[in-house]
Amino acid sequence: MGWSIWSIFFVMVCLTPRCVENRQLVGGVGDEKPVDVHIHDVVSHVDIRSSIGSSQNVLLTDNEINIEPVSYKTQLVNGVNYFVKLRAQIGNNIRPQYYVAKIYKTFDGNFSLVDIQAVGRKDVINYF
Repeated sequence: MGWSIWSIFFVMVCLTPRCVENRQLVGGVGDEKPVDVHIHDVVSHVDIRSSIGSSQNVLLTDNEINIEPVSYKTQLVNGVNYFVKLRAQIGNNIRPQYYVAKIYKTFDGNFSLVDIQAVGRKDVINYF
């Protein structure tokens, strides 16, 4: 069976499992990106305030916590994992606190907050 150069090229490029948009390996975590409108929408679908409040051992109202996405990474799995770095201004604290929320979105559009971890302001987003 003779393989032409085009057959080999097709197999190497077209059949390699990659996410076309950002050339991310399926299952691998992509590069960190700045926040866009889409990430604000993702964050709005899960209850991050309750998770941060419980990690601080306090009950916070919506007025006592301001959460703003800072950056994010994605991982294509059987759906999409979003690793979103968040800046949280909690109550009267002078310094904001930073967290990374792992949010899972199924292919049919359901969202769930998988986990949330405290991080430093300058920490990069890592898989967890």
